[in-house]
Amino acid sequence: MRSLLLFFVILIITPSALVLPHIGVLVWTWISIMSPHQLVWGFADNLPFVLMIASLTLVAWFLSSEKKLPPSQLLIWAAVALVAQATISSFVALHPTHSWPLWDRTVKTFTLFFMVAMLINSKVRIQSLLWIIAICFGFFATNGVVRTLSTGAKNVLTGPPNTMLEDNNHLALSIVMVIPIFNYLRQSSANKFVRAVLVVVMMLAIVAVLTSYSRGSLVALAAAGLFFMRFAKRGIIVFSILVVLGIMVVQLMPQKWYDRVGSMESIDSIKSDGSFSSRLDAWTASFLLAKSRPLTGGGFSAIEVPETYIRFVPDSNRGRAAHSIYFQVLGDHGFAGLIFYLLMLFAAWRHLRRTIQRHEPGKWQRQLAEMLQVSLVAFFVGGAALSVAYHDLILIILVIAMNLDILSANLSTRNLADHYVAKSAA
Repeated sequence: MRSLLLFFVILIITPSALVLPHIGVLVWTWISIMSPHQLVWGFADNLPFVLMIASLTLVAWFLSSEKKLPPSQLLIWAAVALVAQATISSFVALHPTHSWPLWDRTVKTFTLFFMVAMLINSKVRIQSLLWIIAICFGFFATNGVVRTLSTGAKNVLTGPPNTMLEDNNHLALSIVMVIPIFNYLRQSSANKFVRAVLVVVMMLAIVAVLTSYSRGSLVALAAAGLFFMRFAKRGIIVFSILVVLGIMVVQLMPQKWYDRVGSMESIDSIKSDGSFSSRLDAWTASFLLAKSRPLTGGGFSAIEVPETYIRFVPDSNRGRAAHSIYFQVLGDHGFAGLIFYLLMLFAAWRHLRRTIQRHEPGKWQRQLAEMLQVSLVAFFVGGAALSVAYHDLILIILVIAMNLDILSANLSTRNLADHYVAKSAA
C-alpha cells in the first residue's frame, strides 16, 4: 500500500517537473535526502526514483529558458576542480573497482549541486528548497524521538536503510545542521501556528541528537549553540533553555548512554577509548596515503580496503573509514583535492559573511545567512570526526549560500540604481 501511494505521488508530481525544472530539483532533493522508497515495503523500494526524476529534470532544464551555466563564482570553480580531481584519482585509484561506484554516486550528488546553482535562484525557490530539507529532517527527528520513547531510549537513531543517513552519527549531525534552518523558517513565517510547530520540531530535533548516542554530534550541537548566541537577540536565555532541556533529557537516558558519552569526560578517558584511537589510526593512514600519492590520493575510500589500511596501520586486520571530512578528502584525492574542498567551504562562508554585511538585522537575507553560518559551524566541528564530505545536505547548503549572496547583491544594485534615478529626477 505504501509503495503504491509513493508511486502515485511521484507520478502526479512528474508533469510539474517537466514544465518547471526547478520543481524537478525540489523533488530530486526530497528523494535524494529522504529516500522515501527505502521507507516503504513492496515494489517501490527497487524503483530508481532518483534517476527518473533527475533525468526528467535535466531534459526539462535543457528545453527551458533557464540558465544553462552556473554562476562564475569561486565555489563553482572549486567544485568543478574537485570533480575533475576525483575523476583523475579514480582513474589511477589503488582499487578501481571499489572507487568507481563511489565516484558515480558523488558525481550524481554534484550534478544536483550544479542544478541547484542554476535553478534555485530566487527567494521563493530558496524558501521552497529549505522547506523540503526541513520536512525531511523534521520527519527523521520526530520519528527518532518517538522510537526512543517507545523503547526506553534503547533504540539508536537511524535513517533510511541503504543510505548514508542510515548511520546514527551521520543522521544526528545532519539534524544538528538543519536545526538553524528550522529557526530561520520560524523567523520568516507569518503564521503563528507554523512558528509554534517549528519550535516544537526544533526541540524534538535537539532531543533526537541528545539520544542518538553520537558523541561527535553532541560536540557539534554545543559548538553550533555557542555560535548561535552571537545572532540571537536573547542568546543567553535561549541557550539556557536549551541547556535545561538537555539536562532533562539526559536524566532519562539509560546507563549505556552514560557509558558511551562518559568516555569524553577527560583526556585520559579519551585516550583509552578504542573508538578514538581507531580514528587516530584512520587519520594517520589517510595522511600517509596522501603523502605517498600527493597528487591523486588513493581514490575514493581507499583506506576502507584492508590491503591499503594495513599497509599504513600494520597491527590492524581490517579497513576503516576516514572518520573525518578533511582526512577523507585528503586520502581520497590527495592534497590538491583537499585544497579544492577547503576552497568550497571558504567560498560559502565568504558568501554568507558578505550577505550579512550587506543587510540590516531583521532582513530575511541576513537571517538566513546567519543561520546557515551556524549550520556550517556544526559541519566544520562534527564533520571533523565523520566521513560525510560529499553528502547532499552540505553541498546544497554551500550552493544556497552562494545564490543568496548573488540574489542580495543584485537587490542591492537595483536599490542603488533606483536611488540615483530618484535623486536625478528630483
